[in-house]
Amino acid sequence: MDVFFRCGLPRSGSTLLTSILEQNEYFHCETSGALISALSVAWRSFTLNATSSKYEMTDLSPRRDALAGLFFGYFKGCNKQAVISNDHHWTRISIPLLESIIQKKLKMIVTVRAPHEILASFEKMRLENPLECNFDEVTNGTSTIGSRSDYFNNPAGVIGSPYGHLYDNVIQGYSDRLLFIDYNKLCHDPDKQMRRIYNFLELPYFKHDFKNVPQSNIVFHSSHLGGHFNNQHDVRSTVEPNKYAYENYIGKYYMERQMNSFPM
Repeated sequence: MDVFFRCGLPRSGSTLLTSILEQNEYFHCETSGALISALSVAWRSFTLNATSSKYEMTDLSPRRDALAGLFFGYFKGCNKQAVISNDHHWTRISIPLLESIIQKKLKMIVTVRAPHEILASFEKMRLENPLECNFDEVTNGTSTIGSRSDYFNNPAGVIGSPYGHLYDNVIQGYSDRLLFIDYNKLCHDPDKQMRRIYNFLELPYFKHDFKNVPQSNIVFHSSHLGGHFNNQHDVRSTVEPNKYAYENYIGKYYMERQMNSFPM
């Protein structure tokens, strides 16, 4: 069974891409937040445990075997030929560590989108869900467009964190493991972007139906957004560009600030 990874920025088409990929029976798409947490805890325990035996310190293969057992055991029930493990936070685990676990060069699909569009998408979703969303607690009772953008953009935030880890991987020379899929390019020409994905994964192309995209079967959580939005991961049945004006949701100043906050 092949295992591929999908990570990226929020509101960048990850659910849309997953829904498209699920049309191909070759793939099993799985959200993997719990697996990432379990691997992080296990790896931290191995590296920080002061009582490690001399044997373990001279032969680290038991560590790798334990982490590999956790990783592949998570997908043991999968009956498809390939798994695409989905989560924005896969880049929190270093690529060398992941490659030592899977014992080969990894392939990671990275969905991206312009930062001002991400902020506008969050704001649009917040306005459409007034009974579900409350940012007062995470912004110290001062929920404004400014405080919300600061909350999203900070190094531990929902935009800042995945961006920082992706930027880290690029400057450390791992770009050849990453395939960046721009949200707008996917919406404007889905066939071209899907062909890029199949070429990157070294798999034969599958003809997708971009006018009949089903809702993804995988479940996402959104506690970091000050609420759980029922429509956060809904996808339109037809792949097409967004038609709303981003400036209407965040204004010209915050559009420019977002674009200047994150070098692309």
